[in-house]
Amino acid sequence: MDRRRFLTSCVAGSASLALAACTKGGAFSASGSIKIEFRMVGAAWHVQFAPDGTRYSVRPHEHRVVRHTASGGEEAIGAFGTEPGQLNSPVDVHVSADGQIYVLDRGNSRILVFDRAGTFVREIGGDGAGALGLPAGFDVAADGTIWVADTRNHRVEVFAPDGTSRVIGEAGVGPTHLNAPRALALDGHGQVFVVDAGNARIQVFAVDGRHLRSFGSYGRGSDQMIAPHAIAIHERRVFVADPVGEAVLEFDVEGTFVARHPGKTSAGAPGQPMDLGLAPNGELHIHAVPAHAGA
Repeated sequence: MDRRRFLTSCVAGSASLALAACTKGGAFSASGSIKIEFRMVGAAWHVQFAPDGTRYSVRPHEHRVVRHTASGGEEAIGAFGTEPGQLNSPVDVHVSADGQIYVLDRGNSRILVFDRAGTFVREIGGDGAGALGLPAGFDVAADGTIWVADTRNHRVEVFAPDGTSRVIGEAGVGPTHLNAPRALALDGHGQVFVVDAGNARIQVFAVDGRHLRSFGSYGRGSDQMIAPHAIAIHERRVFVADPVGEAVLEFDVEGTFVARHPGKTSAGAPGQPMDLGLAPNGELHIHAVPAHAGA
């Protein structure tokens, strides 16, 4: 795990990527609009940003979330276990505008909520109604509604602030079905984009549960994917990380293909983009490992 690296491609003022050659440690392209940086991240996995720009990273094998301070320090949130407030292989994190920290506790099939100081507040989606099955990704709406890619149950689980839950999607390979959904993202305009990993496509639903459209298909063509893993939405662009295909695919929100961006290592060799993180300033961070090291 300590060989893992990530590629950070920062897209300033544009929804489109234009990857450029870089030196180790980071460089700017001739236009100055893009920054590419490699660095060792140890056991870190998903990286997310709070509204104030603070960076958080998930460390599944250490069973904790880390908040990265402005001075370069680290503050740990959570510890291993199955009791309330403990974590078992967390895979995703989201920080709300009011500073609450939502952690997708995959090994315990639940969501834990911590306050700004890192104190445990509550648990969502454990045993009983709305129980999750090894969820792999989630998003939190501005009103506090939590949307979860419920991977083993082949569905999206929606938890409202009042404690009620509902399900979107059902298992299968048909036009409206889901097969091991891996991640999802809300576009802020009444749509949720779901990474339907087992069917190698993106499924788009209205927030009321209606299926709207699908895009993407299995293969190695420029607009195809093999095992999509992560998703991010910036303005009217949708970015999908496909580690097995060693690329990030770019579509518009209607599903029209825009571009295919090859994953790269710091040496310029093929890389596997495993995750995407969107900073508050619109910079898109692509986290990659050397080819054949992940996925």
